[in-house]
Amino acid sequence: MAITGKPFQEYVTRQIDLRQESLGEGFGNLTDANPSRKLKTLNVYNSSTPFMRLSSAVSITKGDESLPGTSVYEQLKNSGIGDGIGGVNTWHHHNLAENFVLQGAPNNISGSSSPSGVNLPGNKNVAYGWGYGASQINSQEGYVPPPGVTKVDFDYKGDGALAFATISIKAFSSAQFTLIDILYMRPGYTCLLEFGHSMYYKNTKSNPDPELVSLDTSNTAPFEYLFRDRKKTKSNTIPSNLIDPNTGSPYPESIPDNVTYQGMSKTIQSEKLKHDGNYEAFFGRISKFSWKFNVDGSYDITVKLMGLGDVISSLKTNIPKLTTNPITFKSEFSLTSDTIKYQQLNTDDSSPPTENNKPLIISDAQSTQLNFELFSIFASSESLTLRAKTTNNIRLYDVTGLNIKDVPTMASYDLPLKEIPISGKSMSFTTQNGVVKIVINVEGDYATNHYNPATFIKFGCFLAMLQKVCNVTDGESNTLLQFEMVEDISNPSIQLTYDDTFLVTYPGNFSSNPNKCLIKYSNYDPLVVPSHNVPDNKSVNNVLSRTYDEGASNSLKKLANPSLAMRLSDVYININFIAEVMANLRGVDKEADNELDISIIDLLKGILSGVNTSLGGLNNFRIIYSEVTSQIQIISESPILNQKDDIEDNNTKRATINTLGFNTTNKLLTGGSFVTSMDLNSELTDQMATQISIGAQNNSNTINGNSTTFSSYSKGLIDKLMMKKESTVVPTANETSTTTKYSPRTSSVNLTGEDLISSQETIDKINKVMEASNYEDVFQNVYGDRQFSNNDYVNTLEKITSGVAPLISGAYTQNGNSPPPFFLPFNMSLEMHGLAGMKIFNSFSINGRGLPISYNPSTIQLIIKSLSHTVSLNGWSTKIETLSRPVFDVAPTQAVFIRSTNNPSPTFTSGKGGYPTDEEWSARDTSKDIPGFDGSFDALLYILTNPDDGFIVMEEGFLPTAKLDVDKYRLGYGTDTLTAIDGSIRPVTKTGPDSVVTRAGASRDLIRRVKDDFYPPVIKVLNSKGVDFSLLEPSIQVIFIDIAYNYGRLFYDYINAYISGGKQGVINELNRRAAIPGQTPSRRRNEIKYLQKYN
Repeated sequence: MAITGKPFQEYVTRQIDLRQESLGEGFGNLTDANPSRKLKTLNVYNSSTPFMRLSSAVSITKGDESLPGTSVYEQLKNSGIGDGIGGVNTWHHHNLAENFVLQGAPNNISGSSSPSGVNLPGNKNVAYGWGYGASQINSQEGYVPPPGVTKVDFDYKGDGALAFATISIKAFSSAQFTLIDILYMRPGYTCLLEFGHSMYYKNTKSNPDPELVSLDTSNTAPFEYLFRDRKKTKSNTIPSNLIDPNTGSPYPESIPDNVTYQGMSKTIQSEKLKHDGNYEAFFGRISKFSWKFNVDGSYDITVKLMGLGDVISSLKTNIPKLTTNPITFKSEFSLTSDTIKYQQLNTDDSSPPTENNKPLIISDAQSTQLNFELFSIFASSESLTLRAKTTNNIRLYDVTGLNIKDVPTMASYDLPLKEIPISGKSMSFTTQNGVVKIVINVEGDYATNHYNPATFIKFGCFLAMLQKVCNVTDGESNTLLQFEMVEDISNPSIQLTYDDTFLVTYPGNFSSNPNKCLIKYSNYDPLVVPSHNVPDNKSVNNVLSRTYDEGASNSLKKLANPSLAMRLSDVYININFIAEVMANLRGVDKEADNELDISIIDLLKGILSGVNTSLGGLNNFRIIYSEVTSQIQIISESPILNQKDDIEDNNTKRATINTLGFNTTNKLLTGGSFVTSMDLNSELTDQMATQISIGAQNNSNTINGNSTTFSSYSKGLIDKLMMKKESTVVPTANETSTTTKYSPRTSSVNLTGEDLISSQETIDKINKVMEASNYEDVFQNVYGDRQFSNNDYVNTLEKITSGVAPLISGAYTQNGNSPPPFFLPFNMSLEMHGLAGMKIFNSFSINGRGLPISYNPSTIQLIIKSLSHTVSLNGWSTKIETLSRPVFDVAPTQAVFIRSTNNPSPTFTSGKGGYPTDEEWSARDTSKDIPGFDGSFDALLYILTNPDDGFIVMEEGFLPTAKLDVDKYRLGYGTDTLTAIDGSIRPVTKTGPDSVVTRAGASRDLIRRVKDDFYPPVIKVLNSKGVDFSLLEPSIQVIFIDIAYNYGRLFYDYINAYISGGKQGVINELNRRAAIPGQTPSRRRNEIKYLQKYN
């Protein structure tokens, strides 16, 4: 989950609703209460006791006899301490861990009840006297209680990057303490921590009296998995029906045969789902321990567990070069003697190096295995499959520096990655356009620059190389280092749905420093930057690639505005920049006289920092380790990338947590609260406080920063001592922008007249920055002439981008097409009856009880930034701390066509396409207006769907019974769904009651589908190309929605045709399509007739 703001998984939301419903039972009218259910609720919250269990993964062997000292095996055998639990066969190998599971009392893997009775020789299932040898009963402490876990504190630190658990253990004898020392006090060894509620309500969809169940602690899937037989006997295999909470279906692949972090993560997630969030577990390594001996002979022991994230953060990248050929991609390239000689010449101290003749990608080629892999990509075009190139070639020295050859000026290549370790498998896959090479222009001969062509690799491919080179394995093909992105990109068909690692960008954004990275760019949105275009350098842009089509990417559709995001995996990283980051991190330990390790996390932070700077500084990248998936995730912590509110994840709604008292907004159901404590405080950094101070009373981008984003914080309040805060530097009369006044798009954000002025001021400021900096000329020098090595040009371009990017981002917020790029400055923390399944960066809503009116719960969404659990003998509580952001609703309003001289619209820069001007619209032939169309959404819906002559109705025709169409059964007006009177939706079936429909039923489904499934996506895809649906001619509105209904979506070809040629451009595209077999020619011709007939 790399998108911030996703709702909880369905089982968590249902458990929240169920708890609140049960706690609201009988409020206001006790006679309506369900006595049986009230009693159950009292048992859940007053009588339920917590379950805590700690299990060790330690296996005891005789050890390596060549090592000095006495093995733990010999110590146990000679001391006789293990005799009380059955002798050598009982504690050898993993038997001690199986028989010494710490719970309320020591348990064993058989799942027998807690020990009871008094110790007898050889009897391990006892309470008092547990752990003594046959000859030592009562010899020291006498009969003592069994050891056990007394408290658990579980916490995510580093804003979710690392997970820690602190376990308090009580032991009552030296023998117990010895066994605890062996199993639970060995740093680096792994333990399984489990806890939960002993009683809870089981989720139900329809039963008004939910079932009260007890947690079966003897048979949890993680517990079974930890102690499964490595010989894989049938009696000890893991259950095959584990359910993936993300899909609600069994995991598509089997759990690994031996115990792995990935396998354990899956079993834990499945168990959480099974118990509806009333069970939690953590698989971690022992990091620290401490203990204290008490006067009564007991021991207070504290054990700290650490998640795998800390282990992975310590993995290093500067592993020495160990191979002759690259190991991450298919290539026969090797370092020849000529190549080595060439590199030695480059690093000869007698010839002072310069940036041009000593790029680090070459000079450091043999310093580490990773450097060698990158150098091999630079040096080995022959090992890559050419995907696209320019027609002209340039003569360059080859990598040996001895021979000259012809190479394409610009080219992209497929990268055949090989044997990448992914989730226990070795996978080989080819990434199309994974590498780009561009010959850069330098003073003098192209061939004199030793780093030519400049070589770029997609970020996702680079992570795959890291995962191969810098990993650690358990010897059975399971590796520790796993990037979520690498698993996503390894399967292109899956990538479109699951690769949701995005970065913030905007139409027209590009890399201001190609020495660090490149992205495929487009033109500016004409409604945001109407007076400027990105200079046309198609030769560079054509060799860059994105692996997805914005309109076809399922994961991208989840965002509030897909046009403001792109996949991080598609950013091209300059491989010499990677070598530079590694060199900068490579310090020297003077005392040890050797190089310091370069951690993977530090390397990635350096690369991502360069990417962020080059793209305008709009992102705040975070690298976290997910204990849920045992994978590393990269997140851009920006509210702009939050999931939009009108899309549900896994058919779930966004949960609302009642913070205080009873929620009576639902007249049919009163909800109580399982929140036990609430805290609200302001968190203002100095910079944020300054921005809010500036933003107060302002609705414009003023005073350097983009303080507009805070304007709504105190909207409507005026400080009488300073009525308005503006910069003292204002444009002179002849410098005032002549651009057309800005017209807001149709959106749920209602802009006042003051807001419209501020939007125009923002546009003016953007124009002023660009004009003052000679933006087009500098861009042409860097990209058109490919002068990447000219630091003056590149530095200027970086400064321009860093100044313009925040302004453009603010403009999108002002016009209602982007969430504000900031979090509100307050932190709410909630403590509640323990609940599992919530994750860092999940979002939820609150009912607002106890909050001031400024924090209207309907306008605020809370994002979890910190999560912790505390379990003691008194119960299990969960605490979450949150960030808050304004709710951004992108649902279109009912106003469809708005044309007013008081609200003029910009025209497209082509001069031919785009909206009609106000003068043209006023002078239209009104006899060609669509009858009955008044500019409202209802009128548009009627024109499309009315049963007598609605456009879609006439084109589709009515089909009363189901008929197979391509891959689905359809009926009515070409739909594969049925909509009931109550609004419920069912799929059309081949036979049975859902295989027939009446005309009334068909109309009901058609109206729903146009309103919910096609109208909003048409608006969004038009917005992504800078086209405002509300300003289109009515006939084009009708035809664009009909095209979307017919094809399933509105293709970019139609939008581009409108941008370049207006209505006639759309007619030309329809004619082109009508001539193609399979494009429904008759429908295309009818659409043409409609456009010609009506305005």
